[in-house]
Amino acid sequence: TAYIKIDIEEIPFAGTIDVNGSYEGTVNADPVNLNNVLDATVYDESGKEVKRRLTWEARQLKGITVEPGGDVTFEKEGTYQVRAVISDEVRSDWVNVYGGEKPFEGSVVLTGSYTGTVGAAADDLNTKLDVRVFDTDKKQVDRPVTWESSELNGIKVTEDGKVTFTKPGTYHVQARVSDTIKSGWYAIKAVNPDTTIAVTGVTLSGAEKLSVGESVALTAAVAPANATDQALTFTSSSADVIKVDNSGRVTALKPGRATVTVTAAGGKKASMQITVTEPVVLPQGKALQGRKVKLTWNKVKNADGYEVYGAVCSGDMKLQKVVKGKKLTLSKVSRKKLDKNKDYKFRIKAYRMIDGKKVYLTASEDIHVKMTENSRYANAASVKVSKKKKTLSAGKTWRPKVTVKMKGKAKQMKHVQPVRYLSSDETIATVTRTGKITARTKGTCFIYACAVNGKTAKIKITVR
Repeated sequence: TAYIKIDIEEIPFAGTIDVNGSYEGTVNADPVNLNNVLDATVYDESGKEVKRRLTWEARQLKGITVEPGGDVTFEKEGTYQVRAVISDEVRSDWVNVYGGEKPFEGSVVLTGSYTGTVGAAADDLNTKLDVRVFDTDKKQVDRPVTWESSELNGIKVTEDGKVTFTKPGTYHVQARVSDTIKSGWYAIKAVNPDTTIAVTGVTLSGAEKLSVGESVALTAAVAPANATDQALTFTSSSADVIKVDNSGRVTALKPGRATVTVTAAGGKKASMQITVTEPVVLPQGKALQGRKVKLTWNKVKNADGYEVYGAVCSGDMKLQKVVKGKKLTLSKVSRKKLDKNKDYKFRIKAYRMIDGKKVYLTASEDIHVKMTENSRYANAASVKVSKKKKTLSAGKTWRPKVTVKMKGKAKQMKHVQPVRYLSSDETIATVTRTGKITARTKGTCFIYACAVNGKTAKIKITVR
């Protein structure tokens, strides 16, 4: 028997690959296979369509990842090129694919009023109306909008908001971020040049007292109601206390007083003073078994979150954690486990994000917690006051009797004032560090008596 060696050599494929279609993906989204979104066809040398296994590759080394099997992901927004490959000699042309950011979700709100003049130069709707864009958390964000009108005759609106009129009437415009995120149709007016009605006066009303972080809309109106130029501008005498936008919405930034003024066409003005008060946050601390401390506090209106600070009683306060809720249990302070033989102090600061910046609404008094109670010193069990309600005339004073209930004969830690006092509104009533209450102006507020560990009793004060 004789054997003959035969070498079989595979003839390289010499066809072509044709890739058609386009693909737009999303940055940081799950992988999508290019075989499913692009149309790749393989032809042999005679031009006949054949089946061949393809691999895929990207032209760019950064911003896009393409697996040989076709799975594609984007790490950065941009236009990239991909192609299908059979061998070093058989590749398709480069095909563009695009990776974009995740579509924005939210809403668009229009406020304000606008009356234009037929035949006048173009006005800018971005400045004549107040345009606000909100995300799904109802927080205002900076997003560009495009404009359009529902009417085809008598008005012309460009995408960037330039508006002109060819005849008088009521028209409707809309601001949009995308095809699905847009305002409702908003009414504006156009009048002939010879029908101008002058403004004779303007009024301003709304909340005269706000808490830090609170935001409300003031109401302004021109007289007569059919005045041609309804444009209004708003200013604040103390922008660091009260911020006001061009629709009359005010935001309280810190305690104090500010005067908001609205100015109408022709220089007509109206003003009102707004007082900003600081909200009260009242934390309590409780030592738990296992060398832990549980902190709880009341919800502060308008707060987006709370910063929790802590230290040993003789140390400097340092930030421990930022939370959204009203409680926190700690087993460590500044990365060190709590020591049962030491005493600790804590402070809560409430904040709100306004225009992308953290604005602090209030900070609590420091509370102190004894980790291990004994017959001499312990944490307060409760606080009681002689009266839970008291009515005073403006200018009068009163000092309530306050009792801190303890376990047995133990006392509170002596390095802290045994009772601290707070007022929910110092424009109505103030309180000294010794508990003397002074009635200021007509209204209702609360006075809080707080023990060392935050146990609290409150008194409702009515000033007549």
